[in-house]
Amino acid sequence: MSSPVELEYFVLDYAPHPLRDQTVNIAIAAFAVGEEDFGEVRFLGNWLPVLKLDPQADVEALDSFAKEVTLHFQTRQNRDRIVQLMKDSFSNVIQISTIRHCTSSDPLALVEDLTKEYLSA
Repeated sequence: MSSPVELEYFVLDYAPHPLRDQTVNIAIAAFAVGEEDFGEVRFLGNWLPVLKLDPQADVEALDSFAKEVTLHFQTRQNRDRIVQLMKDSFSNVIQISTIRHCTSSDPLALVEDLTKEYLSA
C-alpha cells in the first residue's frame, strides 16, 4: 500500500444569479500538497443540471472553461497558477468552494469518490 498523500480539494459551482443562493456543482478538483505531483479535475458529464438552473447558460463557454482547467491541472506549475486564479478571480458565475484537506493512499480513488458525492444527480 502506498504512503498517504496530503491533498486539498474543492468544488466549483455554477451560480448564475449573484443575489440568489442557487448553485450547481460543476466540477471537483483535488491536488497533492508537498512533494507528490498529483492533480485531477472532473467536470459534469453534461451541462443539463446547469441548463435546468439557467436555461440561458453559455455551454460553449463552459466547455471551453472545462477544457482549459483540465489541461492546466496536468502539471504542478500550471495547476498552482490556475488554482490561485480561481481563488482570486472566480467570484461571480463560477465559484470555488472552501478548500478542504484530507489524506489518501489512493488519490485517484478519492477523486472518484468525490466525483460521485458532488457531481451525481
